[in-house]
Amino acid sequence: MSSCIRIAVVDRDPIYRMGIVEALKTIEQIVVVAQGATADDAVRICMDASPNIIFLGIRIQGGGISATRTISAANPEIRIIILTSLEGGDYVRSALQAGAHAYILKSIAGPQLVDTVHAVRRGETLVSPTLAARLLSGASNAGDLDMCLTHREMQVLKGVGGGLTNKEVARELGLSEKTVKHYMSIIMEKLQVRNRVEAAILARQIKP
Repeated sequence: MSSCIRIAVVDRDPIYRMGIVEALKTIEQIVVVAQGATADDAVRICMDASPNIIFLGIRIQGGGISATRTISAANPEIRIIILTSLEGGDYVRSALQAGAHAYILKSIAGPQLVDTVHAVRRGETLVSPTLAARLLSGASNAGDLDMCLTHREMQVLKGVGGGLTNKEVARELGLSEKTVKHYMSIIMEKLQVRNRVEAAILARQIKP
């Protein structure tokens, strides 16, 4: 069972929550260990059930973003997926800044939901494509990246977009971790993004 992905689901809508739970139960190597309806439930579940991943609704009693912040601070190893119908860029940004690893709309199809679980488990950060475009509306267009970034900066950005840490990017490119951090500072300034997460989202729009 050690290879299984332990998942918790917390949403205020019991019917929707049960639908997600039942969908996940059909997938090999995924085990639903707990479910709840409030922010307090989410925090307690993370302490008692030790899930690898927790799905959180933003509109749960006590606030999904508040719960995200609390869980991220106390249990940084737990990956948090926000699953919601709220599409505003401010919601996306607040969730990511609070520590969420994915922001996915409730209209997501079953196969995409499973893909999201595995991607987040690998360390990637995901946002629904339409929301990513909205979030980064003030950033450089992905098609213009090769015009404003050097070849090495593009390599670093693609590594970050692939879910690699600065240390892993450094190892892959034969650089020091300090040098990668310096490149990331330059990249964020050029792309006019506020943090590493937004840069990673933009990187995923780059065609191989």
